[in-house]
Amino acid sequence: MLIHEFRVPVHMTVEEFQVAQLYMVVDASEKNTKDGEGVEILKNEPYDNTNGQVGDISAISNVKIPRNKGQYTLKHYHVKSHIPSYVSAM
Repeated sequence: MLIHEFRVPVHMTVEEFQVAQLYMVVDASEKNTKDGEGVEILKNEPYDNTNGQVGDISAISNVKIPRNKGQYTLKHYHVKSHIPSYVSAM
């Protein structure tokens, strides 16, 4: 198998990119929200598990918890009009 890697230079730092990505996700969510549908953001907070204080294995999924930093986001998707009628009739 032959793998090609393409690198596109971006004139911003990783931190600036993360802020821009978060802005675009929120902007797209707002544009697609109508009649009580769309994405409801319940939690949006940074986390830091670099020293492993959260634990090693998730009690819920039994998956190894990564030791990193990131952004935790809890969302509810309201997508009734996006579901085909034959699926919603079930």
